[in-house]
Amino acid sequence: MKKIQDYRFLVQLLCLILTAVSFSISFKFTLLLILTLTFFTGVFYCGWICPFGFIQDSFDHIGSAFGIKKREVPKSLHRILKFSRYLILLLLLLNWSDFIFTILKFDPRVNFLELISGNTVTIILILVVVFFSLVSVFFQRPFCNYLCVQGAKYGLLSLFRIFTIKRDDEKCIGCKKCEKVCPMHIDITNSVNLRDPNCINCFQCISSCPIEKTLTFGKVRLSRPEKIHFSKVIVIVSLLFSLFIYYSTSKSHASGNDRQTITSEKVEGIASADIAKGIEDGTYNGSSKGYKGTVQVEVRVENEIIKSIDIVSYQDDTVWFNRAKDTVLSEIIKSQNTAVDAVAGATYSSSGIINAVSNALNNGDK
Repeated sequence: MKKIQDYRFLVQLLCLILTAVSFSISFKFTLLLILTLTFFTGVFYCGWICPFGFIQDSFDHIGSAFGIKKREVPKSLHRILKFSRYLILLLLLLNWSDFIFTILKFDPRVNFLELISGNTVTIILILVVVFFSLVSVFFQRPFCNYLCVQGAKYGLLSLFRIFTIKRDDEKCIGCKKCEKVCPMHIDITNSVNLRDPNCINCFQCISSCPIEKTLTFGKVRLSRPEKIHFSKVIVIVSLLFSLFIYYSTSKSHASGNDRQTITSEKVEGIASADIAKGIEDGTYNGSSKGYKGTVQVEVRVENEIIKSIDIVSYQDDTVWFNRAKDTVLSEIIKSQNTAVDAVAGATYSSSGIINAVSNALNNGDK
């Protein structure tokens, strides 16, 4: 198992390249594969696949190569802060706070994915990516530990896992080397079955253990008290996911008879004509791929100015799509340009709307 970290590095590098080249082509299949893997075996995505996780690990190694000693958040504070990403996830699921969505606009994981996908990202958002990368020189996976909402989703789903890291209590000598190398600061030496939702299956604990087969990866074996505790966890997590499904599907998708329009009259401070320059007056149709399907729009142009954008239809979940729509359409009309920021928490819906408007103006039909 000592060479597993070399294998993990190669897998992370490969996934970084695949993400940059073709992740969006088979996004649904990739997501289904990740969710299935997480459900049965834990959070391999964060430890093996996530491009920004790889970047944090890389800067971690750079710091070690230069002899920079790793800092640790005090354990008493870490025990509190490790729940912050789950609190953010809960606020997102319940759609309670616009402030949370504003903060998540600076999510370095999402913005790094936008960068390597070739999409436009502002200088400020690039600086956020750079900031968390540099902090990783001094702290192990700072973003993953306390702020990553995607990691929180996978972490909760991983509580159901059948296969996990196991510790043989009889062989363990209590050296705690496993805890010293754990990037997520998990209490490993007091676990028999490591079911912590923050575990990213990086296997650094297994690689560092001096006693062979003290830590192994295999099928979970629960005692009766653990089964009772596990049952309670399943109920809580099931309720959370039920809330997510309810709020995601509580409204119907838009249809031709239920159009949603943003007009120039509703937007203050419209910039001078830009993207519509040279385009004849008229209404243009365009479409693009959103999160779950095609987004169709109608763009009305008058005097080389975008006067209105009409959402004809979409297939994304209404709660997330509306959050993207209200901001993105207003920004496009205000700036008279499609080079606007995606909305945090609704990145793919935002991209679908932006690209559909571009398609209407560049290639669309009247």
